[in-house]
Amino acid sequence: MKQFSLGMAILAFVFSLSGCNMGKVRYDNTVRLETNRSYTIPFSGPAKDSQVAIEASAPESFNIEVVFDENIGKSKPLAFKSDTRSYGGTVVIPAGKPFSIILTSRSAKETQVTVRANGVE
Repeated sequence: MKQFSLGMAILAFVFSLSGCNMGKVRYDNTVRLETNRSYTIPFSGPAKDSQVAIEASAPESFNIEVVFDENIGKSKPLAFKSDTRSYGGTVVIPAGKPFSIILTSRSAKETQVTVRANGVE
């Protein structure tokens, strides 16, 4: 029984050390954006109100839109940039509010878009 209690205490300690990053928005990936197509990157809402820094870049033109999931398809983006090869901006996301980054091809060629999204303290 003492081994079980000691194991649980160690596990609780490890989780407490890593807990500062739990629920924080983090994304770093390169996505293939096909001609005349959109690519959606969904996020569950952060654990607390957060500023999220978003960067995207590609060799070919694309549109980028950051939108609350409830507003997808409506004209209410948090951020939008059209016909660009790079984007950098910050949006405020309330705790628990799901949002998405939507990339749309603006080029006659397929392209690779590198996207980074990080919660800012």
